[in-house]
Amino acid sequence: MVIRFLHYCDRNIVLKETRSLAEVRVSSAKVMFFPNYMIAVQRNNFLAVKRRLRDLGFAYSLLFPARLRVVAAYTTHFFTTPEEAWHWTESSDNCATRSVRLEPTGDSSSQQNRRG
Repeated sequence: MVIRFLHYCDRNIVLKETRSLAEVRVSSAKVMFFPNYMIAVQRNNFLAVKRRLRDLGFAYSLLFPARLRVVAAYTTHFFTTPEEAWHWTESSDNCATRSVRLEPTGDSSSQQNRRG
């Protein structure tokens, strides 16, 4: 049987309480409780891709449970595996569409040209 909790804190309470008990039995059957580490492993698999996206200047976020969202040229892309996200970053078309952060250059000549 698999039980999923709606709230993370409820899951932690149940795991904490069952650890304090020697054994849990229901109708003479032993019941064991294990946390689901699969989601954490899936999210950690995206670390290299996230680092590459950061280096390339893309805006990204990791959605729950393990879905990568990348914004490039006002278009949002979603990836469920690190491999497909990595392949997307290697595409030459995507290098030109990455997010551009505009910063003031401190050059006043462009401002003077507008006035003149």
